Amino acid sequence: MSRDPVNELITRFLRHERKKRRMRIVDVAEISGIPTSSYSCLERGRYRLTAESLLRIQIALGCSIEALWPFGNWRVAKVTDEVVRLILEETEKKLPALATSFDITEAVYHVTGIDFDEMASRTIRRPVAEARAVAAYLARHTPEVLMNDLARDLDMDPSSLSTAAT
Repeated sequence: MSRDPVNELITRFLRHERKKRRMRIVDVAEISGIPTSSYSCLERGRYRLTAESLLRIQIALGCSIEALWPFGNWRVAKVTDEVVRLILEETEKKLPALATSFDITEAVYHVTGIDFDEMASRTIRRPVAEARAVAAYLARHTPEVLMNDLARDLDMDPSSLSTAAT
């Protein structure tokens, strides 16, 4: 399997949460209903996590999904450049070109899980603010899209978005 940095990051959080709770791989696998060998491969990043397996593991560990999702807490500051790179890669794979601000917000959603409505909200929660900053960064580096278009769609001040993109 090719290297997937987001998957690797999430599996690091899985391992951390499991060890913090002093649980063995066998324990989490049994409670989650995932075969032990498969869970071991998930935690080591050999298998790609699905939403269903992540939910099962979250329930087995007895923690919130935010504890397993690295973009929902302060640690995101350490991976912002990596997230931008992933969004750019994802964009190249899924979209022929970023021709509109909608294409940009869709590309950000595919990687971060933060949808357009959240980005357009007035919240200052760090993951949402960083998703907006990534969208602004992409708008700044996409000749077909003006920062004003993205700002209008998100109902935000263009200068704020421009500052966030730096």
